[in-house]
Amino acid sequence: MLSSAAAVAQCVFLHAVSGETQPAPLPEDSDYLGVPVVHYRTYATAAVKAFDRRLLDAAAARRVRTPTTPPPHRPRTARAPPAHRPPQCTAPYAARRC
Repeated sequence: MLSSAAAVAQCVFLHAVSGETQPAPLPEDSDYLGVPVVHYRTYATAAVKAFDRRLLDAAAARRVRTPTTPPPHRPRTARAPPAHRPPQCTAPYAARRC
């Protein structure tokens, strides 16, 4: 897939996972056809690697959190009222005109 898109790809991120070995083996980062190929175990690591390559800015990288990091508290906002819905048709199936 990268062979056909190497001219436009800025980087490839590959998630290192394993069903047998925990933590999953992490291959060395490399280049393929001049495109960096980056391996990561966690989304936070991927965000740091993307930031290091200037693919994310600092604010975007900080929004990526590990599962153990609670999100910042946000006050609840009032929800908009539900959109208008047409009334349900209650006529028998054969006679329905709605």
